[in-house]
Amino acid sequence: MVNIELQDALFIYILAYLLGLILMLFISFKYRNKIKGIGFFNFYFLFSIIGMLGVYFRLDLNNWVSTILISLVLPVSFLFLLFSILRFLGKKTPYLLFTIFSLIYVLLFIFFTGIYFDVFARIVVYGVAIVLIQGYIVYILYQNNKENDRKMDLLSFILIIYILIHIFRIIGLLNKVSQNTFFDYKFDSINVIILGLTGSFIVTGILSLINNKLLNEVHESECSLDTLLENIPIPAFVHNREGKMIKLSKTFTEISGYSIEDIPSIKRWTESAYEGNKVLEIRDRINNFFIDKKLNSINKVIIKTKDHKNLDWIFHSGYLGLNRNGEEMAISLALDTTESNRLKDNLTITESRLNLAQSIAKVGSWELDLATKKIWASKVAFEIYEVEGKNEFIGLSFIQTMRDKDDMELVDQALIDLIKKNKPYDITFRIHTPSKKMKYIHSRAVLIKNDNGVPVKVLGVFQDITSIKEKEFQLEHSAYNDFLTGVHNRRYYEENLAIMDIEENYPITIVMADINGLKLINDAFGHTSGDNLLISAARLFKAQSRDLDIVARIGGDEFVMVMPKTSEKEAEEIIDRINEKAKEVFIQSIELSISFGYKTKHKNTEEIQEIYRSAEDLMYREKLLEIPSMRSSAIEAILTTLYEKDKNSEVHSRSVSIYSERIAQLYGLDRQSVQEVKTAGILHDIGKIITPIHILQKEGKLTNEEYETIKNHSEIGFRILNSTSDMRNISYIILNHHERWDGTGYPRRVRGEDIPLKSRIIAIADAFDAMTSERTYRNTISHEEAVQELIANSGSQFDPKLVEIFKDNYVEITKE
Repeated sequence: MVNIELQDALFIYILAYLLGLILMLFISFKYRNKIKGIGFFNFYFLFSIIGMLGVYFRLDLNNWVSTILISLVLPVSFLFLLFSILRFLGKKTPYLLFTIFSLIYVLLFIFFTGIYFDVFARIVVYGVAIVLIQGYIVYILYQNNKENDRKMDLLSFILIIYILIHIFRIIGLLNKVSQNTFFDYKFDSINVIILGLTGSFIVTGILSLINNKLLNEVHESECSLDTLLENIPIPAFVHNREGKMIKLSKTFTEISGYSIEDIPSIKRWTESAYEGNKVLEIRDRINNFFIDKKLNSINKVIIKTKDHKNLDWIFHSGYLGLNRNGEEMAISLALDTTESNRLKDNLTITESRLNLAQSIAKVGSWELDLATKKIWASKVAFEIYEVEGKNEFIGLSFIQTMRDKDDMELVDQALIDLIKKNKPYDITFRIHTPSKKMKYIHSRAVLIKNDNGVPVKVLGVFQDITSIKEKEFQLEHSAYNDFLTGVHNRRYYEENLAIMDIEENYPITIVMADINGLKLINDAFGHTSGDNLLISAARLFKAQSRDLDIVARIGGDEFVMVMPKTSEKEAEEIIDRINEKAKEVFIQSIELSISFGYKTKHKNTEEIQEIYRSAEDLMYREKLLEIPSMRSSAIEAILTTLYEKDKNSEVHSRSVSIYSERIAQLYGLDRQSVQEVKTAGILHDIGKIITPIHILQKEGKLTNEEYETIKNHSEIGFRILNSTSDMRNISYIILNHHERWDGTGYPRRVRGEDIPLKSRIIAIADAFDAMTSERTYRNTISHEEAVQELIANSGSQFDPKLVEIFKDNYVEITKE
């Protein structure tokens, strides 16, 4: 036996797995949309490679890194193989069992590596874990084969070999291992090579599973197809791409008389059942099924049966897929309409009236006598036209007066063509009823002739399709218009921009507009206020646009205006007018603010998309200048609105600000930090802007629901202030000012010194002022009592050190 260095064996091991991964990637890509769980097989090979690279480079890596790669990553690879098998076979994954198993393994790994170093024990734990996982995979495969009455599959056989080799390898390692290092020995590495090659052969076993599954699916589909063709009550046949007949339905043979021996191919079928140039036409249609692979071909034909009878068939044909032999198949299903067509041709006038009147609800039927020019109409017909039906007959001229003037020629010509040329009568027109309603009418009619071939009557039906038309208009409108603002949407803009980009429209100007502060208003006042902001802006754009201009909302807060025959100067004037009007629009006391950018195209050589991008860039530049001042003024407006809602909020906020500033000074914070705490005190309740006023002013204890609502104010305040760069530090103070020292506060339940110091200061100042100020829900207490309350909650609600500072200095802190 040739002794190979362990490093050489490991290199071969890694190379074998790499080849397995490449092959598995190709297989999983091919069947990714057909088979569940196939992608996990790639992770098995990938993690195996990573783990073995850890072994290969163990001497170059940190001990812990190499140990983790060896002892943790390799078992993970087999867990991925297990997950893949379970998903592939449609089994439930016992996550709880895996979690417990993994936890025990990791704890043992940590214990025998970091706490009590024992290489022997670590090898045993690793070996047992690998064998257990691989054994469980074999058990799953065995159960699946047993359920489906199959013999042992190739993957199970390969895994059993893998387990045996792995066990021998572990035994060999235990006999060689040193207590100081895992790989400090020379070792016959042929088994390592075999282990790697066997592992890479797993892809062969996986491919075998996939192939078996696909064959089973094909077999099941073919059985279902055979059952369908045996029992389907209509003619049907299946054929391959070369035109060979594969199967005829029982009904097909019964009706047509042809068996598969009579028509073994499409060629024989068309020659037997069709005449003239239809043969080639039908053959071309059938060949097309294999090109577009769609089951949508509909063909009305007259076929000749074996006993030379002509039948009217309507064929529905298309592509089926592959059979077990790899042949492409197509199917044709036929509806025999011979009898129904015969009955239809022989219907009497009375039967026509009955069928037309009862066909579907709300369908009017009518009959025009060409000799008298009188129209018989059903009850539903009178109801649709909103005409009082004193008798069943009405004059043709009266009905003609109700038609929309733009549709008169259409209706008259359709009736003339039906009577004189027997052309199909199938039209839609508008009428105006006596109640001044406009309705859309869809009407169909046929011509009746006497025995001498002279037209005598017209029989027709019609339906009020006004609601259908309105829905069509709504759908068309919604497809090209923004549902919120009513202006056009991005789809309309993109489809019409190229249409407008013609030389006769030059100069053409694109104006980009962005609504400043939409997110801030949404956070502060809710999405209804944000929607009102967008609607107001859209109205301004629409009011300043012309009929030829495009005004479209192309993003959440972005609009575009495309203005043909508009110069830069004219565009500036329009923007100035919009900005002037915007100063008059206020949403929750916040002035509408819009950033603009525009660019003009003067000649055909300029790209319209470049014009758009230039306008967009200019708009973003302006936005950078507008946003800071807009957000600052918005925050001022929010505070003002809050103080108007809750008169106590302003006094409370100023008191909290003063107390917080003094506590921060006594604590020894620097000047800038003290200023931040002071500002945070003023703004700490800004998030209450969205709290309903009845909760803010409620007397007595809040309900659980009301309390949950008011608890949101710290997060809302954070979002409002976090949108402004110079307020970002303040926003984090406000987010955490209701956290408790013991970790039971809100919104994040952080504890101790994980709560920002400045937030802890605000918490004490807020609580003290709340206890000593008038509240609708409880009585006021004295400063001394409030200090005792702070002391009582020191270490649970409040920072003990800050409480101590407040207790020793509360007179100075709270002085007027």
